[in-house]
Amino acid sequence: MSGGLRRRNDNVLASGDDETDTSPLVPDSHGKSNGGGGGGSGHDSSSRTNATTTKDDIDDLSWTRVAIAFLPLLALTTAAIYSGSLGHLPEDALVASLRTFVQLSFLAALLTPIFASESHSRLFTLSYVFLFMLPLAAYESTARPPLTHRGAYPATLSGLFIGVATSVTVAVFLVVRPRPRHSPRVVIPLSGMLISNALSGLALASSELLDQLRNRSERIDVLLAMGASPLEAAWGAVTSALTKSLVPTLSSMNVIGLVAIPGMMTGQILSGGSPGRAARYQMVIMYLVAAANWLSATVMVGVTMGQVFDARGVFMGHTIVDNATPRVSQVVSDVILHFRVPGENVGLDVMKTAEEDAMMTELAPIELRSEYVASDVSEPLLDLDVVGTLALGRNFRASLTLGRGEISCLLGPSGIGKSTFFRAIAELSSAGAIDGTLSTIRLNGIRRESFPPSEWRRRVMYLPQMTASSLTGTPIDLIKDVHSLKIRKGGPGATVNGVNAVLELIQKWNVRDAEVAIRREWSDLSGGEAQRILLAVAFTSDSEVLLLDEPTSALDEVTKGKVEDSLRSLGKAVFMVTHDEDQPNRLGASRLRLLPMGETLSQSP
Repeated sequence: MSGGLRRRNDNVLASGDDETDTSPLVPDSHGKSNGGGGGGSGHDSSSRTNATTTKDDIDDLSWTRVAIAFLPLLALTTAAIYSGSLGHLPEDALVASLRTFVQLSFLAALLTPIFASESHSRLFTLSYVFLFMLPLAAYESTARPPLTHRGAYPATLSGLFIGVATSVTVAVFLVVRPRPRHSPRVVIPLSGMLISNALSGLALASSELLDQLRNRSERIDVLLAMGASPLEAAWGAVTSALTKSLVPTLSSMNVIGLVAIPGMMTGQILSGGSPGRAARYQMVIMYLVAAANWLSATVMVGVTMGQVFDARGVFMGHTIVDNATPRVSQVVSDVILHFRVPGENVGLDVMKTAEEDAMMTELAPIELRSEYVASDVSEPLLDLDVVGTLALGRNFRASLTLGRGEISCLLGPSGIGKSTFFRAIAELSSAGAIDGTLSTIRLNGIRRESFPPSEWRRRVMYLPQMTASSLTGTPIDLIKDVHSLKIRKGGPGATVNGVNAVLELIQKWNVRDAEVAIRREWSDLSGGEAQRILLAVAFTSDSEVLLLDEPTSALDEVTKGKVEDSLRSLGKAVFMVTHDEDQPNRLGASRLRLLPMGETLSQSP
């Protein structure tokens, strides 16, 4: 009996379809097992008789019967054309019908010789799956999301390959066990089912991940600045992407067999198989589809994270761009019909590039110069001597020594690169802002390269300009996230102590109903409230150096004075950007300015 079961598994083909694209694995066209006679029961004989009827009535479909099946769709399309009120729908229906005919006919012609030479088809089978199906599916999955990034195709292809190959291996060697193992009648249909479902899941995961990364970029920057690893900073986007990728499959599994007979079972039953056997095959397919989707999405998300964050954990949000990749269905109609001759409009591009190069050449390099030194640095904490590029690619040079408890103010015209300079110090700018071979940055005499990126950002925290009101979630959510970071994790009361410290400070800074304010959405807070709360989170952290980008720009004069009082008594090294020319005097701070080389400094106070 066991031999009969094994042979029954050896005959596996594919047909049928449903919402989750789980095409069925069914017996051969006659419903028989290969050489499995003699061990069958009376029920098996009945199944074979039914299967013969099925073959005569259903399997041998003539083109006339196919045309009859097309007639209802053709009638609806014709009526829509004459009504003229459904826009492009009739045209789309006709094109889809024609594509269905051409593509399936081509597929049948391609697979027929492969199936016919089953005993010698290992190379053909593997080549078709891994050199045709997978690359094409990865392209289609990459083209679907509205956003994309550099390396999207390799990330998708690697996810598909690992997820599908793993599930196919389990199915072929442990579940179905065809002879030979590389049987194209098993491997190709099974791979097609898994690839089709994983393709859709990967498109959903990529779309959600990139959308979340773009929309949460301010929150990601803040968490990175406070010492988060890339995974910690983007964890919300990662979990959302994985969840989104599995929603269709899990939803289908939750209702499968309740609202309709799924495609797997339908194909098995139409071919004469018993409902119990059909149900078992449907279970196998659904479990394999879910596993392939999950594993594919996990690999793709992991690879994507490594591409949008650099080796030092800098978030390269600029690499996430709108997706203009045509889908497979558009390649013929769009790419060919709108083909642009190579070199067309190149002259304009060259002229534009030349103009930009000339403009950048005319811009003088930038340098950091000291206008006024409040006091000699007795205990150096942050020491830097750097060269690099700022706004519009302008070269710059800066040297600075900041002592513990010292405040220095950075002034300069808007757009000259003050924020870029600060982000580069905190290692939040992509490579190139600071030339690592010609620059040195030290904290307590230790070079920046000696610190893990998260540890450096914990010690040297950058607070961006006017980011708070664009954050997602609530202030208390952010406080909890900060205190749950691996680099900052304290005892059981760390979060409560952090919340209390922030509340005490913002109450001193005139935030009304502070207890309520920290539980409101950031977007519901005023610019001044949001700025003060975020500033309080930075002040109450264990960072040694604070790089503050216009920290009081949204505050009235009275509140600004209170924040300045807190700054003077903070005890941390503070380097802050300001456009308030009097603020350095009120703080008793050193005054530095970013200026084009050759410009004259204003007189110091």
